[in-house]
Amino acid sequence: MTQKNAAALFKAVKEDLALQQQMQAAKNPEAIKKLAQERGYSFTDEELNHEISKLSEEELSRMINPGIAPREHLIRR
Repeated sequence: MTQKNAAALFKAVKEDLALQQQMQAAKNPEAIKKLAQERGYSFTDEELNHEISKLSEEELSRMINPGIAPREHLIRR
């Protein structure tokens, strides 16, 4: 069940601008876990890493810096 909490956190981040801003301010996994615990989420480092690994580069960049478009949109391939 705790892994669902990690997934639920990332879903909430996508939908909540205030939470996106707080995630941007989190400088390391410990800060992310602390923020998550304050909001009622509970998961291990491994579960957090697993959920991060499931994100595309675009999703991750939107979460970390939603004000800047992902690089892949700027450079044609």
